[in-house]
Amino acid sequence: MQAPRTFRAAFLLPLSLLWLAASPAGAHVMSTSRGTLRLAGNEAYYELQMPLYETAAVDSPESALRGAFRIASGGGEPVASTWNCAEDPAEEMYVCRASFTFAQPPRSVRVRCAYHAVTVPNHVHILRSGEAESARRTMFDVVSPEAEIRFAAPTPAEIFRSQFGAGMRRVIVNPVLVLFLLALALSARTRQEALGIAAAFLAVEVSAALVFQAVAQPLPARFIESAAALTVAYLAVEILLLPEAGKRWLVAGGMGLFHGLFFGGFLRRAGMQPLYFLPGAALCELVVLAVLGGIRLKTRSRRAERLAALLLLVVGLGWFLIRLQG
Repeated sequence: MQAPRTFRAAFLLPLSLLWLAASPAGAHVMSTSRGTLRLAGNEAYYELQMPLYETAAVDSPESALRGAFRIASGGGEPVASTWNCAEDPAEEMYVCRASFTFAQPPRSVRVRCAYHAVTVPNHVHILRSGEAESARRTMFDVVSPEAEIRFAAPTPAEIFRSQFGAGMRRVIVNPVLVLFLLALALSARTRQEALGIAAAFLAVEVSAALVFQAVAQPLPARFIESAAALTVAYLAVEILLLPEAGKRWLVAGGMGLFHGLFFGGFLRRAGMQPLYFLPGAALCELVVLAVLGGIRLKTRSRRAERLAALLLLVVGLGWFLIRLQG
């Protein structure tokens, strides 16, 4: 009876994670939008910039986006509001501008942003609020769709807490990265090898993100997503066809480059500080790897590992082909 239990324990976790990660398989890994929020007396002004490809499959995007964005103060909902949207073909953006009038000047506002419910589940909205030295950046996603926005200069502790947490959440809502971390956990055969693989991957990923966000222009999202999907497929092939291959830490390090490109591009778009954001992302990745690797090493089943690797291969190649076709 022990063998079937071991098999089920080793099989159900990868299968569950594959289902969770692959469920938004039609989603964009780099699904992001930007917004600005300014306060002038009892008036709040909001501008949204969303890539046109994000709204291509949305019915009535103006009304859908308006319904997904809510703002309120301590005194309640605004007494009046306007919302107008238009396409900007030159910038390939869908731009919405809105104004909200409150009964009295608010000190802070409560924002609920559920663009992930309108576009794709892993969509992230970066809201810049305030002016100059008082500007702050808040990330809205499926994990954290609401936030209190204060129009005062953020303290260093607030910046660190907000952006460190944003880094952790960006890992959780990135389905291709979750799949890749699962593949990394399956590829390690011993604890020592798991440590080497994790160290090589994180070192290259963080280094690439730092360099890319500082010196390079953002690469096309389709290229980064396609490359990330191929990293999942390649590791799956190694697990299936080369189970005894050595020096997998070198492979993990090389693939960390592509995932570093993703984080570098996101940092450029979001305007967040890498020294706050990247440690949060790296810590979350370490926790995920430690949990998956620990369970896998305790409940080893070669049959379950091969089945999980096969599923990873199918999903990785499928995602790559979808992105290759645009």
